[in-house]
Amino acid sequence: DPLLGKVTDLWLQTSGYRCTWVQTVAAGRAALAAFPALVILDLLLPDGSGLDLLPLLAARPLEARPKVLILTGSHGTILPPAALGVTTAILLKPYDATTLLELLEQLLGEAPR
Repeated sequence: DPLLGKVTDLWLQTSGYRCTWVQTVAAGRAALAAFPALVILDLLLPDGSGLDLLPLLAARPLEARPKVLILTGSHGTILPPAALGVTTAILLKPYDATTLLELLEQLLGEAPR
């Protein structure tokens, strides 16, 4: 949902996070070159699933893997084996800004924003 993505991007930036919002799996692959501390994935993107990026993250050395937050509207989401070791949390839609920000604080700890 582009509107929810844009609102989430604005929430995060307003809260002091540096963000790169992308709307496709292809753009996500390119954005991973920046080695972010956290990746927020949506499952339904125009060119695939955000889960398609998990094998790329899992292939990185452990110390170079970002934390991963998966956003989904599906309460029955089943993660593939590739998600093991990289997925840190799942947040169900709809969510509110406070819940999202609290979860990010927990996930990132001392990691740079």
